[in-house]
Amino acid sequence: APALGPLVYQHVHPPPLPAGDHVSPFYIQAVFRAPHHYLPDAFPLPAVLSFGLIAGAGLLAFSFPQVRKLLTAPRETGLLLLFITLACLIGYLFTTVWPVFFIVKLQLFKTTVLAKLLFVLILSATVSRLMPTFLWRSAARWLAGPWPSFMALAGWTIVCVGLITGNPFIRSRALPWEHEKTPMAQLERWIRTQTPTEAIVAVPPSWDGFRTRARRAIVVNFKAFPFREDHMQGWYRRLLDMAPIAPPERGGAALLPLLDEAYEQLPAGALLERSERYGFSYVVRQTPLPSSHSFERVFQAEPWVVYRIRPREDR
Repeated sequence: APALGPLVYQHVHPPPLPAGDHVSPFYIQAVFRAPHHYLPDAFPLPAVLSFGLIAGAGLLAFSFPQVRKLLTAPRETGLLLLFITLACLIGYLFTTVWPVFFIVKLQLFKTTVLAKLLFVLILSATVSRLMPTFLWRSAARWLAGPWPSFMALAGWTIVCVGLITGNPFIRSRALPWEHEKTPMAQLERWIRTQTPTEAIVAVPPSWDGFRTRARRAIVVNFKAFPFREDHMQGWYRRLLDMAPIAPPERGGAALLPLLDEAYEQLPAGALLERSERYGFSYVVRQTPLPSSHSFERVFQAEPWVVYRIRPREDR
């Protein structure tokens, strides 16, 4: 809701687009950048199935008068579910059948999050209706006993065992400082301490935390997406300049390996040309660059190498 005002304003007063050829904003935002947020046929199948299961069970339960009597506002709940259904139908119509970019940006399918909450409440009321009184009393006695403490202890035991055995899933969440021991952290630390604060760095498009940890500007990445139509044109052009790939029929996170590979294959001459265009003076990549007067190898943290692009007058 807070974003609706600026969204309407930008639709009524669109910013002027930069000169040159333009790519459809619908394609950039909904097809190339994040189809799983906007296009129904790109939604993950497990998420669709789980929502369908919850929705089916919730609607079935809501159809019983005994369950509706347990709800504080059954009429309002029904109207809200109807509104969400209409929003999803409008979203499907204007994203898949007849794309309208303003409707696409509203992300009407996000209303299913509220629907899921309502269905959970309905199902909870159903369970409370069906559960015999003696089970409620048993549950109350169980909660008053030592079992919740034992379960908490078991959870901490799992975490500790994961840390001791080096489970990567648990360590990455329980010990975020583990990142400081990685080659990436060494690279970020070197960039942060050994380069000018105004330096701009070219990095693989999939890197989304480098700018924060290294405290340096980057040329572009896939994650940091500008939502203004004029700016997204520049983002798209810059991204494909640094990682030249053919515009795909469907994008999203699956593009990241392709973009990184294209970035790594960018030849030295193309990097020099783009450094003149975008003003970056450092390049981070795995693929070695040929020794020349243009590139100086200044740091390495396997598998990453940092090259400094010498000023034109020093080449």
